[in-house]
Amino acid sequence: MGSLILLSLSFSITSVLMWVDHWLPHDEVVSIQWPSHLKEHLEEHESIRFVDEEADISIIYEAPSRYVIQPHKTNLPSDTLESMIRFAHQRSMLDTFSLENQIKIVMMLEPVIEQERGSSSLLSIIIISFLYFTLLGFISNLSTDVLSEKHSQALMMILSTMSKKRYFNMKLLQSLINIVFQIGLVLIGFISAVGIRVLFDQGRELLRYVYEQGWIQHRFESIISIIQLLINETSMSLSLVFSALSFFIGLLTCMLILLWLSVKATKSEELAMIQTPFYILIVIMYYASLWISEMQGLNENFGSILLHVPILSMIFHPLQLSMYAIPWWSSLVSIVVGSGFLYWIYLRSYHSFNTQNL
Repeated sequence: MGSLILLSLSFSITSVLMWVDHWLPHDEVVSIQWPSHLKEHLEEHESIRFVDEEADISIIYEAPSRYVIQPHKTNLPSDTLESMIRFAHQRSMLDTFSLENQIKIVMMLEPVIEQERGSSSLLSIIIISFLYFTLLGFISNLSTDVLSEKHSQALMMILSTMSKKRYFNMKLLQSLINIVFQIGLVLIGFISAVGIRVLFDQGRELLRYVYEQGWIQHRFESIISIIQLLINETSMSLSLVFSALSFFIGLLTCMLILLWLSVKATKSEELAMIQTPFYILIVIMYYASLWISEMQGLNENFGSILLHVPILSMIFHPLQLSMYAIPWWSSLVSIVVGSGFLYWIYLRSYHSFNTQNL
């Protein structure tokens, strides 16, 4: 029953996101009386219609390069209008020169300026929030399961038939299988909802809508093109792999730390007192990661350090990979450090379990 609910929730939430362009209100279509000589240099925009006759906004052209925007009552920002006119006028003027001279003029007047910094995107926040709530949902499973058997005296019966180490490893493996199974259900619901949208229109209208709303920085033609980009771009594929590994290692580490701290508890009240501060630390870690990533100065000073700090890296590492270009060797070092710390925590948690159940 629980699996069916999880699958249904995954499918429903993804479906809502996949059809957001249909149920969210669209901007009112604004008609613009546009100078005829600029019509060849326009970017298609769903909320703007360019016409020759009377319109909501009239733009008067006065040769050789003066444009007058008549007063209007629409909500279209003046900066947007000015930017559209400037872009179209520049491209129109360039067409009067030869191709060789066009290249020279563009190089002279429009230098390529790159700034190595990221910007927060809705997609990055959604992904990291999903990882955070997944973490909260899974980290207490192992400790709660072990302690429930301990308090019900079932643990003593089980340990009479197998070694403590085998039982401990079995419980850890059982928790891993449960996590993988539930994540698999979420992925099935997600892929099913995305697949329905792909069959409908390849996701073209959705991607156009989110681009025009400023929720993503690049304009994609279809959902298939995004998948192909992820497959063809090695750096993106590696980022996905490193993000998954970092989060999974951190998740296992948190599960074992919580077991290590909780194994001495004898009552449910004691267990809650132990786990609550740990949850608060996870919340602080989540918001601190978002804050540091947004602050360019802090990110430059502390980003490379936090990237390699075990547990902190489980959220900070995927967030950084979704917003910045990180060298593959730096991500690999973070994975190795996290794996080493996970093994140490495994030894400590098993020792604590073994000591408390002699």
